[in-house]
Amino acid sequence: MGLFDLKSKKNKEEDIKDKNVNKKSVNINSILSKKSKIHKTKTLPPFVTIDIGSHKVKTMVANYKNGKLTVSQAASIDLPDKAVDDGKIIEGEYVANCIKNMISTNKMKVAGAVITMNSTEIIQREIVVPKVQANELQGLVTYEVGKYLPIDPASYAIQHSTIEEFENESGIMAIRINVCAMPKTVAKQHLNLLSKLSLKLIALDMHSNAIAKLISAEARQDSPLAIGSNIVIDMGHSHFNVMLFNESKLQLNRLIETGGSKLDESIVRIADVDAIEACRLKKYNLSKLSSLDMYKVYASAGNENVYNNHFDKEELILQETMLTFNSWISDIDGVIKYYLSRNNENKVDAIYIYSGSSYIKDIDKLIENRLNIKTRRLNQINCLEGVFNGSNEEIPMYMNNIGATIRL
Repeated sequence: MGLFDLKSKKNKEEDIKDKNVNKKSVNINSILSKKSKIHKTKTLPPFVTIDIGSHKVKTMVANYKNGKLTVSQAASIDLPDKAVDDGKIIEGEYVANCIKNMISTNKMKVAGAVITMNSTEIIQREIVVPKVQANELQGLVTYEVGKYLPIDPASYAIQHSTIEEFENESGIMAIRINVCAMPKTVAKQHLNLLSKLSLKLIALDMHSNAIAKLISAEARQDSPLAIGSNIVIDMGHSHFNVMLFNESKLQLNRLIETGGSKLDESIVRIADVDAIEACRLKKYNLSKLSSLDMYKVYASAGNENVYNNHFDKEELILQETMLTFNSWISDIDGVIKYYLSRNNENKVDAIYIYSGSSYIKDIDKLIENRLNIKTRRLNQINCLEGVFNGSNEEIPMYMNNIGATIRL
């Protein structure tokens, strides 16, 4: 097995596929000024979806009609460290200029925008409330949030979606609800961003909600993604977002505080390079080296001291890489075990992965090998048409944009 190459030339980056430029949303209407109200007309203006992550900003222009989503334009650009931190926009002017340049360079003719994002500061909980009239439910949910969560409801934009209705042990009809509470300070940062771009706000969406809408659309296409109990994982730079769907309905959503940045940090520490060079080395080597083959060597040596030359930086990086992979899989397994423990009938049929770390060679095979659950990178969407042609390798990078395009 080849070692981690610390001497690769920058032109080898061309082998890496990393092109930098090329149901209900969170309701924040109550915190908006009169000049920036959410666009609520039935006919939406042409809009761009903007996926704001801690490492990249991705934009897409697409149209969802008659069960088909047609992508006309897509572009992305890397962000410097801490320009966006855990969903909070720190460098507003810089991020706005990045998006403005992508829209201008790609000649995206849009008047509005849907922003999709995630943050550990967004609280998600599952609660059970008595069944009430639809117009009373929001008030009841807000009351329950204030009662059971350690937050001031007035400081949060609170939204909910119904998981199921059922009869409780007392014979009373109840509703199981997924509640999302976003800090209004975070919401306002994204509104200010759109103000700098002179775009109307169509919606401020969460990644999990965007993916939920996409899977609902896939259910109409008889996609395997929407059949049975499946886990979908956004393998982002600073967090993994683990979403569990049963028959296309979101059942569980957990953010794991790990990601591709952990690998970058190891390379910076061991190879004594800056963050940009560390990211480049990671992408180059992990697009060449099979993570499954690396694990087999690691496991055959008893999971320790497999790379025993502690003065060899390449071997040390490989050792740290395997420790990171083990941590990822352990965290994913923890979410699975929690879900299975909730009900004896619960099961997981398949795992689908997307975003940056899903491009690591054979990482899907490694997860499948370790968890004994079929695992695939999400590079095919049945309802998708246009520039990706349904199976393009860029699809896993734009999954959140694709889902955010669907306005139900």
